[in-house]
Amino acid sequence: MAYASGQTISATDYNSFVSTFNGVWGTGSGDSGYGQSNTLSTVSAGATVSATEWSTLIARLNSALTHQSGSGSGITAPVTGNIITALSTLSTNVTNSSTNRKNFNNTRGTPSTTNYDATWSSTTPTTFQQVRTVTFASADQARYFFNAGGQIGIALSVPAGGSDNNKESDWSTLTGTNVGTLNFRINDNGRTGTGGTLTANTAIGFYNLTSSNQQALQVASTTAAYTLNTITINVRCNVASNASGGATVLTFTIDYNDGSADNNNVGAGTLDQINMTVRAAVTVTPPETTNLSNSWGTVTPAASVN
Repeated sequence: MAYASGQTISATDYNSFVSTFNGVWGTGSGDSGYGQSNTLSTVSAGATVSATEWSTLIARLNSALTHQSGSGSGITAPVTGNIITALSTLSTNVTNSSTNRKNFNNTRGTPSTTNYDATWSSTTPTTFQQVRTVTFASADQARYFFNAGGQIGIALSVPAGGSDNNKESDWSTLTGTNVGTLNFRINDNGRTGTGGTLTANTAIGFYNLTSSNQQALQVASTTAAYTLNTITINVRCNVASNASGGATVLTFTIDYNDGSADNNNVGAGTLDQINMTVRAAVTVTPPETTNLSNSWGTVTPAASVN
């Protein structure tokens, strides 16, 4: 019998809601699953579904919906001792919790930034590379992190005092202003910076990763003397295809190409060669923990090539 006002509410109806919802709230699979441990239990066929069980379903549902959109279902939970009638919007809200499972209410947890600096020095045009890894304790925990709205940021800069000629100043602009931070998420990525000549593939997200490098962005300088200078950020993971999850390590490779000539742009015949500190920081911003509990554990950044 269909779940509808005026009809008997069957265990089958309730169990169907539980199955759909647990796929989002619990372990799930692929891009469905927040990893919450307080999933709902089904009831035996023919058994009475108690007011407590309905109330628990609605409470969990409200937490998921608030995480996704900022507001709950608006459904009032049944009270023990009262007759329970079909809740007209319950089915729609359960379906919405699944359909909108990759949404979140624009609130994340507290970010944690780890700075990694290196000295880049050369008397001729050259290249330079930094590699950053981000490791999760398990493949499921990586899924939970991104499914619930977690974000990894790679923030580039030339720290204060590290730009003492025109070319170094332009590298400071290229890193901190043009690239800024590359933020990497479940289905996409994007820079916070502006300007420069940008080539971007913003459609690369967690579930698009493979074990081969994919270029998320490349930015070239727009300063006339330095247009051959570029920054490229590639990303890969530790499984052949992450379309359904499975990755535990993300690797971001930052390639700096100082292809422009060392010109006499600093006066007195001095070449504007580079000798500067380059920073590629990693910012881990976890999902919010007001409506969810931390199921993703500790996320560990590292510099494998500094």
